[in-house]
Amino acid sequence: RPANSWILYRQEKHPIVLSQHAGITNNEISKIVAEMWKNEPEEVKAVYKNRAEEERKRHRLMFPDYKYAPRK
Repeated sequence: RPANSWILYRQEKHPIVLSQHAGITNNEISKIVAEMWKNEPEEVKAVYKNRAEEERKRHRLMFPDYKYAPRK
């Protein structure tokens, strides 16, 4: 499943936040990164949205018959 803009942002910011707050949990990192995302200007969010769209296109080419089926 291709990553969305939030996931791409979180992946990039995770090591930065972890280095600034050694020993915190993933849950706490997500809260910090979520606040950072909320405060980002639309220009920055657009970069991640474009990356996510490229990821979707690449995924579609690699797996043309893919259908997301959530676990029950």
